[in-house]
Amino acid sequence: MTTIDLAGNRISSLDGLDGMMVLEEVWMNDNQVSDWHEIDKLSPLTPLHTVYMERNPIWNDPDEPHRGSPHYRRKMMLALPQLKQLDATPTMAGH
Repeated sequence: MTTIDLAGNRISSLDGLDGMMVLEEVWMNDNQVSDWHEIDKLSPLTPLHTVYMERNPIWNDPDEPHRGSPHYRRKMMLALPQLKQLDATPTMAGH
């Protein structure tokens, strides 16, 4: 399996994904991931190039809860620098 789509399932933990070493895409948008340490669990997945995490608590701007945080993209790229696409937007690594 190279793609896993778990969008919209109220998931708060990424436990178990760290052993799926061939994953290229993780679709986790619209869940309940609120701890940045959960993102670190994806770092061993070297083939991973696309992640959707929008509309999780880590995505939210604390001042405007229905809007993405201005720090979200930077933090995601620091944790997963190999990403070519974050949510629906290409990254600098993808160019």
